[in-house]
Amino acid sequence: MVSLYRPDGVGFLTYMEIAQQAEQERLRAEQAEKARQDAIPRLLEMGLNVDQVAQALGLPVEEIRSDRS
Repeated sequence: MVSLYRPDGVGFLTYMEIAQQAEQERLRAEQAEKARQDAIPRLLEMGLNVDQVAQALGLPVEEIRSDRS
């Protein structure tokens, strides 16, 4: 197998390594989104209004409203 290196001596990633990194990033993004969605009802129960929850989570107000229904 041929190994390619950048001028600084660091090897290029293989296709499999790139695919693994992409999958890990996809899973991380899904977990972050789930955590934001799970936080909506908790923040509302704590007494924050829809605008405050949207601002705290960096989400559109419409998304907070749709999650309440």
